[in-house]
Order: sequence, then C-alpha cells, then structure tokens
Amino acid sequence: MSESDAIGVAVVAVKDNKICYQGSFGYNPDYKDPEKRNPIKNDDIFRIASISKTFVATAIMQLVEKGLIDLDEDINKYLNYEVRNPYYPEVPITVRMLLDHHSSITDYQYRKYKNSLAIFKPEVGLDIRYFYQNYRPGAKYKYSNYGYSLLGAIIENVSQMRFDEYIDNNLLIPLGIYGGYNVSKIDSTRFVWAYQYDEKRKKYTKSPQMFKPFTKEIENYVLGESTALFSPAGGMKLSVTDLAKYMTSRSEERFSRNAETD
Repeated sequence: MSESDAIGVAVVAVKDNKICYQGSFGYNPDYKDPEKRNPIKNDDIFRIASISKTFVATAIMQLVEKGLIDLDEDINKYLNYEVRNPYYPEVPITVRMLLDHHSSITDYQYRKYKNSLAIFKPEVGLDIRYFYQNYRPGAKYKYSNYGYSLLGAIIENVSQMRFDEYIDNNLLIPLGIYGGYNVSKIDSTRFVWAYQYDEKRKKYTKSPQMFKPFTKEIENYVLGESTALFSPAGGMKLSVTDLAKYMTSRSEERFSRNAETD
C-alpha cells in the first residue's frame, strides 16, 4: 500500500477451492465528506474492473451450452446491426474472436456514443474505420473492451433480457452473490468509491462515473444497443468475499459436472 500510494485495500486468497486468507486494510473516504475516513471492511463493494469480463464470458458459455450461440458463428447473426472490419469486409467476426480479443475491434469511442453501440450503425454517419485495426479478424491479439460490450449485446438479443438482469438471474442469484452491474440495485453505503490519484499533487479526486446509475438512460433502453451503459467489460460491483464465492462456486460446478460425466 505504501509503495503504490493506496489508501484502502481488500484482499482474498483462494487455495484448493477454499478461502485461505482474507483481510481489509486502510480506509474508504466518505463520498460526501472526504475528510471522514471509513475503515475498509471485507463486505465492502468495489468496482472489479476487467475481472467483470469473466461474468460476460460465463454468460456466453451458458448460452452456448443451451445451443443458442455458436462460438464460430458470425456475430451479425446475433446483433441488430452489421459489424464488419471495413479493411476486410469479406471476413466474418465470430463470437470466439470477441471472447479471446482477436476481433480486430479497437476501443475508440466517440463521446456522444460512448455508452451506446449505435456507433456501429451506418446511418449514424461515423467513420467506422476508427473502430477497427487494419488486419484480418482472427489474425492478431488486441485487447478490446468494446468487444465485450458487443458480447453483452449478444447476450441480450439471444436471451431477450437486459444484460444486467441476465447476469443477476443466471449467475449472481443462483450463486448467492450480492452485487451486479446495475448500481441502482445495490446498497450505496457499501461502495468503496472510485478515486483518481494525481501523482504530482499527491491528491485523490472523485470519479463519480464509475458508480453512475444511468436511471434516465435506462428508461429508453434498447436491447442489443444500449448495453454499453452497464460497461460489461468492467462494470461489475462486488465484495472480495463474493468474488471468492464466485471463484469457488464455478469450480465446484465444474468438478460436479465432470464427475457426473465420468
């Protein structure tokens, strides 16, 4: 913590499918009163950033197991708009390519459309070349958060359920996990608020966008298009305790399924 100028940390370690260590250190500045220092607790809720992608991938694989998604199918089969790399328009982008970051899709975002996948619609009139790398889809690895927003849209279109609700109903609730992508459904008093650190000034500033509820935007939500509001690639909020439960529950389910197969 000292070396990285961290003010609060929650730690959990899992070994042999069991929690072998858990601890919380430091403090969480009160969002309304930064001078107030609340000790970090094990059940405090963090935005877990890119670990969120594992929930998206798990949801996709649930739908694959049900025969509703083919990993090697053109993603346009599952989307409301066509997504093709303009440099290689003859090469389909597959679900598998999105999952393993080989789709050639970049993370370029227009501010106006940063929370919507409508940017891919030709009628929007944007130069879509900005959204793609100039190489054949499937040829190279390039980390893409936008690819996981598209996977979220695929989950919505296939399940006909809003992304956050699919994750709640098919992953969190069955596993007894408290949290989710929808901030408005989570107890905000448990949030460890996100702050940006200025190394020169040695000061933290609030990053409210990390926990924005998007209440008004949800009123006009469009399945398969508004998905980026929830940031499928990084917007999951969980405590480290429930993150460990997620890890061990998935392992137990896999072991159980393998045993039944054997």
